[in-house]
Amino acid sequence: MRASLGEGPFWDSSTENIHWIDLAEGRILRTDPLTAKTNVVSVGKQIGAVWPMESGDRVVAHETGIGVLHGEGPVVDIPPVLASDERCNDARPDACGRLWFGTTAKVPTPGRGCLYRLDTDWSLTRVLDGLGLPNGLGWSPDGYEFYLVDSLDRTIRAYSFDPEGGDLSKCRVLVRFSEEEGLPDGCAVDRAGHLWVAMWGGGTILELDADGKIVQRVNLPVMYPTSCAIGGQDGDTMYITSAQVTSNPSPHDLDGRLLSVEMSSPAGKIVTPRFGGRPRPVGDGIDRRRPKGSAPTR
Repeated sequence: MRASLGEGPFWDSSTENIHWIDLAEGRILRTDPLTAKTNVVSVGKQIGAVWPMESGDRVVAHETGIGVLHGEGPVVDIPPVLASDERCNDARPDACGRLWFGTTAKVPTPGRGCLYRLDTDWSLTRVLDGLGLPNGLGWSPDGYEFYLVDSLDRTIRAYSFDPEGGDLSKCRVLVRFSEEEGLPDGCAVDRAGHLWVAMWGGGTILELDADGKIVQRVNLPVMYPTSCAIGGQDGDTMYITSAQVTSNPSPHDLDGRLLSVEMSSPAGKIVTPRFGGRPRPVGDGIDRRRPKGSAPTR
C-alpha cells in the first residue's frame, strides 16, 4: 500500500494491526503486519488523525473539524469549529480518554495554529493558540508532562500537565532544530520517557532523551518520514509513515509506504489509548474561547 501523504500511525493492541492514514486522499488504512494486507476506508475529505473510541466507533479529526465514523461510514460531524482555510492535523487521546488535536491554516502560517481538547462529554476547549503547525503530541510515562511539536517553529515544547483536569502550564522549549535536521513532524514516547520524532526532509527518526538531547539517529531510505508509532507484541517494532513529494531530490520506491524498524529496547506491551466520548455527540457543547487560567499562548 502506498499513500500520497501517510500519517498518524498507531498500534491497535486488540487486533495487533497498525492503523494509519493517507491525509491528502482521505483514506483510513489498517495494515496486518503478518500478511502486509491493508484495509482501506475512504471518507471523502482530508484527514489529520483517526483514533478508536471506547464505544467501538472511531473519532476522526479532518479538514473541517471532528466527526465519528461507525464501521465504514459515513463520518457524522459535530458542528464545525474551523474557518474554511483551516484543517485539523495530528491528534491523540490522553489517559483519561480526552482527545487532544492541533489545527492549522491549510497553508501553514505562523500564529494560525491552535491546540484543542475534546472532553468525553463532547465539550471542546481551545487550550493553546498562536502556534504555527502543531503536529506530534504525547505524554511522559508518569503523565505529568505533555509534549507538542510545532513543525513550522522547528520546536518540541514541554508543558506541565494536570492529568485530572487536563490543564497545561509551565511551557519550556525542549529542543529547537536546525534547518539541516529537517522539520520535526509526528512523534512517539517510549516507556523510558524518550521521544522519537520523524524529521520531514531529514530522512531520519531521532531519539531524544527527556532533556531534548539526541540519543540516536535512525537513518531511513525515505527523505520525508511523517510520523512513528511503537507497536508489535512486545513493543519491539517502530512503524513509520512517509510521504511522496514531487520536489524530492532523492525519490525512493518506499516513499509513501509504511516502514518498520526493530527496536533495540522493546517498550513492552502497548495499550492503545481510546477516546471516551459517547457514541454520538449530543448538542453543540463547544466553548470556542480560551479558558481563564489556561496555559499561555505557545
